[in-house]
Amino acid sequence: MTTRTADRTPQTADSQMPINPAETYERYMVPALFAPAAEHLLAVARLRPGERVLDVGTGTGIVARLAAPNVGPTGRVAGLDASPAMLSVARAMAAEEGLSIEWQEGRAEALPYPDESFDLVLSQFALMFFTDRAGALSEMWRVLTPGGRVALSVFQ
Repeated sequence: MTTRTADRTPQTADSQMPINPAETYERYMVPALFAPAAEHLLAVARLRPGERVLDVGTGTGIVARLAAPNVGPTGRVAGLDASPAMLSVARAMAAEEGLSIEWQEGRAEALPYPDESFDLVLSQFALMFFTDRAGALSEMWRVLTPGGRVALSVFQ
């Protein structure tokens, strides 16, 4: 049996957990694990105002959402993920936070961007999910401007 809570999130009567796995991920995993890790990744990446940033395997967009204020109004942030459900939550969260981020459905192995489009490519805990890791890294390199950087977080 499915019920709805006051916030209109569908939940199961037994567990009172959201049915949508992307919402569960955002609600429980992001605050506990992925937001602190994103802050560390961004500190290491040393974002600068005006940079063009791509977050590959964005999930619900925590890296992109934290990056957007750092690049400011002259910068650009894009988030790419293969999961429409994750991107739906990313869009909703960014809108709620008043952030302007370009969300794109796609695969890391075939980035839908022109060569030399970004100053910085980020990816947090997504590399292990890519079908062709070498191909994904090659694509990240392809979309970087000369002198651009890649910053990745992976589980050991």
